[in-house]
Amino acid sequence: MRRVPLASLLLLSCLAMGSSGVRPADVATTCDEACLTKALRDYAKALADGVESVAGHKAYRGDLDQAAGAAYLTRQLLKNIESKILQEPDFPFFRVLDFRIRDGGDSADQKYLMAEIRGGETYRIWGTRGNHRRLDFQIYAGEPWSKQGGRVTATVASDDLRLAPDGSFEIFVGPERPSDGGNWLHNPSDGTTVIVRQIFGDWSKELPGEVHIDRVGHEGDPKPPIDRAEMARRLSEAAGALRANATVWPDFVDRLYFSEKPENWISKPSDPSRLGGLTGRWMASGNYRIGEDEALILKLWRSGSANYVSVQLIDVWMSSLEYANRQSMLNLDQAHRSADGAYYFVISRRDPGIQNWLDTVGTERGAILVRYDGMRGRTIPPEEFPTLKKIRLSELAENLPAATPRISAEQRAKALTERRRHVQRRFGI
Repeated sequence: MRRVPLASLLLLSCLAMGSSGVRPADVATTCDEACLTKALRDYAKALADGVESVAGHKAYRGDLDQAAGAAYLTRQLLKNIESKILQEPDFPFFRVLDFRIRDGGDSADQKYLMAEIRGGETYRIWGTRGNHRRLDFQIYAGEPWSKQGGRVTATVASDDLRLAPDGSFEIFVGPERPSDGGNWLHNPSDGTTVIVRQIFGDWSKELPGEVHIDRVGHEGDPKPPIDRAEMARRLSEAAGALRANATVWPDFVDRLYFSEKPENWISKPSDPSRLGGLTGRWMASGNYRIGEDEALILKLWRSGSANYVSVQLIDVWMSSLEYANRQSMLNLDQAHRSADGAYYFVISRRDPGIQNWLDTVGTERGAILVRYDGMRGRTIPPEEFPTLKKIRLSELAENLPAATPRISAEQRAKALTERRRHVQRRFGI
């Protein structure tokens, strides 16, 4: 199997963008019935090949991890159809990476919007800010599975977004900066995708705004029909992307989080922007492997200038664990801060009755992701690096601060009800 550049793959994990794929071989400009049928059959074979790759992977073991692997593949199919077959760069729209498509370490605090674009062309993004914590924009260019890899060419971070007095905004996407000096994202000749992150802190109060996109100069144009040649081209590209996601990605996730790392480990925070991650975001990552009667205590700090910090658990396929109806993720707005200034989280398979509990949703092993936003130009001191400590569940009391708040079953049920209601409001469902 071809080993993909680490930078390209790490970029995808930072973006959670869902726009990966391989450029297909050139498809003829004319295509008869047999040509289109062949493309359909190849797409079906790509799915069949994906089944064999996922089912043959070493992560595909045990009840929950096998079910998650099947879910991963079916979600890739859904993402693949939306991004490669239904999207048109001349008539773009933002598709949503939501609870249906859990991919690339997707954050439970974020609503991701993605639109495919043509490199070097001009687009207009417009909308309203909303009252959520952050609103960040990026342009992604190149192909992550190519030898050269992909990259982020431009970012408009939430702190830099220029707003009108009524909270509306406009961003021009193109090869040259507009003369009025307004919001601008550079779109190079190999630009492929616009990525938008709406980030939420207080789930009880924050709501999304609106974000839309048009290709400049095509407003009001009638959209041409899709002929056989174009559909065959899209199917060919989609088949390549589906195969790559089913074969290359699981191996990368295993190397990044598991096989090349010790168990119950957490990294020091680092700046992923040099690899194309979000500007101003630092990240730490780790893994867990715990029994039914064991727990990990994760100690975090609100470091530097960070205006948003979160921790979440993801499965062995790098998909977020259930977050609307389980507490598998918390940000520091939702968590209790101890008297020493630190935040203590308990990672366990059973509910310990602790407010800052991270639910593994029954899984024995998985990965940990910590995000620090608003860190541009800042560093995190070593004494505030996250730490992990494995204990018995029966040892919680002596390993947590004395004033650690407890929570009843009724209070937990209320918290889960509030989470579910927020997710419905966030995604308009």
